[in-house]
Amino acid sequence: MKKNIFILILFATVLCVSCNDFLEENSKSTITTEAFYQDFKQAESSVYAIYGGLTIFTWAYPLTDLPTDEAQTGYAGDIILTEMANLTYNANNSNLKDRWQQLYIYINRANLAINKIPGISDMSDSQKNSLIAEARFLRGLYYFYLVRWFGDVPLVLDFTENINSLNVARDAKETVYESIVGDLKFACNNLPESYTSAQIGRVTRKAANFMLAKVYITMAGYPCKQTDKWQMAVNILKSNLASPFSDYLFDNINDLWLEGNENTKEHILSVQYLSGVVNNTVSTAFAPRSTGIQDTQSYGFIAPTTEYINTFDQKDSRLQWFKAEYPNYATGKIIKFDKPYCFKFFDTCEGGMCDMNWPILRYADVLLLYAEALNEISYGNSAAFGAINAVRNRAGLSNLNISDYNQESFRKEVLAERGREMCFEGSRWFDLVRTGTFIEALTKIGRQASEKHLLFPIPQREIDTNPELTQNSGY
Repeated sequence: MKKNIFILILFATVLCVSCNDFLEENSKSTITTEAFYQDFKQAESSVYAIYGGLTIFTWAYPLTDLPTDEAQTGYAGDIILTEMANLTYNANNSNLKDRWQQLYIYINRANLAINKIPGISDMSDSQKNSLIAEARFLRGLYYFYLVRWFGDVPLVLDFTENINSLNVARDAKETVYESIVGDLKFACNNLPESYTSAQIGRVTRKAANFMLAKVYITMAGYPCKQTDKWQMAVNILKSNLASPFSDYLFDNINDLWLEGNENTKEHILSVQYLSGVVNNTVSTAFAPRSTGIQDTQSYGFIAPTTEYINTFDQKDSRLQWFKAEYPNYATGKIIKFDKPYCFKFFDTCEGGMCDMNWPILRYADVLLLYAEALNEISYGNSAAFGAINAVRNRAGLSNLNISDYNQESFRKEVLAERGREMCFEGSRWFDLVRTGTFIEALTKIGRQASEKHLLFPIPQREIDTNPELTQNSGY
């Protein structure tokens, strides 16, 4: 269960307490960074504050799902989201600005913890390394999103008091990836295998290993094209996956999002939410607008495309994630929608307080990455088929057979399976771009995709305030 002490302080800003009397010169209620890092509890609290950045990914769908063949805007009245879906966005789009700024804020928090924790005398080396490993994992994860979205980005590894006044140039994506790998390797070597029940939700050693493998797989494709990374990913995954593969999958697809199953079995890393403390309101963004099917206002910002829904076999139990009608919350009357919507994360949100965690990394994702990496090394590996078939079988589908495919057709099948299994979890844009299929996939559904769309534009506000920044080609 996730209802524990960790969730209560996960998003707390612990580095500064407001002043009781701002005229008092030597306020005892303001904690400076120099005075704060004195013991283990303070160090641990500073790391908790870095976890707040994970909520960014709950609301990343304008970048990870809308500009793909998977999704369309459900409510056309939001011009900013419509731009994302239609690939007509520019450097002034607020979704891009917000993601950039938020990620660098939490990277700066990580830098501070990484810098200050080693100097605390009242801590053992193992305690220091464990907390630093959490901070470095999170910093690496945040940079992993930045470099995939924007390409070359400023690689800032030191704490700055005022990040808005920091003028730095963009570093080559290869350099950024080297830093990400270094952070994740440190995390793999120093994170614990597990935590107490009161600390569930923190990143574990296995999560770090799986994330490192995902980074290697990304580096193997676009944009780095370092083919040796396929084998490096396979080595990590092979030593960390369960045998048989299905052991860590829930037997029933409907069990995936049950509250009682959060942080267990298939869920490797999730954003932690607790109704009434830190509410997850993304369900209201996915539910069809103003239909009365929730106990709060719904907005219908995003919906699946017809082309995407048509990729599902009619026997696929995951088709139940898409509904064109649903009972009214108050009356029970069936409400018909103008199009199907994704109910994968549906919550009635009683009192406007939704409780569902948001997945960042789960076991089915890792299995499909394993199948992909094995296939890129050589076709016909039985473990690759075992991995994808475990995911398919859980969805009620039959096995794929080695004799029916070749390397190229199996490559397409794995990508299609990722599209069905990982839909609306923030994977599709990344998958299409790194596999070199983005332009083809978007063109097929009538959107004007080109090379420039393989990266998002650097937010114009950042360029205006930082003369060292340059813009991505085409923007």
